[in-house]
Amino acid sequence: MQARIYSRVYRPTDSELHELWSAITRHQGARFAHEGAGFVHEHSRHRQRWDLATINQQLDGSVAVYIGGSSEDAYEKRQIPAARERVPDAKILTFPGGHLTTSEHPELLAAAIQDIATSHGVGAQPESPTQRFTESGRYPS
Repeated sequence: MQARIYSRVYRPTDSELHELWSAITRHQGARFAHEGAGFVHEHSRHRQRWDLATINQQLDGSVAVYIGGSSEDAYEKRQIPAARERVPDAKILTFPGGHLTTSEHPELLAAAIQDIATSHGVGAQPESPTQRFTESGRYPS
């Protein structure tokens, strides 16, 4: 299988390709890419400890789980259904684009992060530190 990093319809600009090449070649990035490709083996080796279903179960609903994927990423056709099966209460967000959908549609990812933060009260300012303490039962951090 030959995986694409961009969707079939997306045409990266010369500037984007230059940025990608620059990221790969600076600070021994090409070497890292080769080493980073070992994440599949590493994930297999740590599968029990890194199991999202087990982690989610141990969190017992104390943390909302969101999983983002893209519609044209070759690997996510297996990963998203597996995530739905393992963590049925996770919220699955699917973005258009390929593996680098963050490059293709950064505004959609930013909007999704903002929506998630807003829905969980992140970024909202309490009226006073005292009110925050009273409502949460903890000192402000």
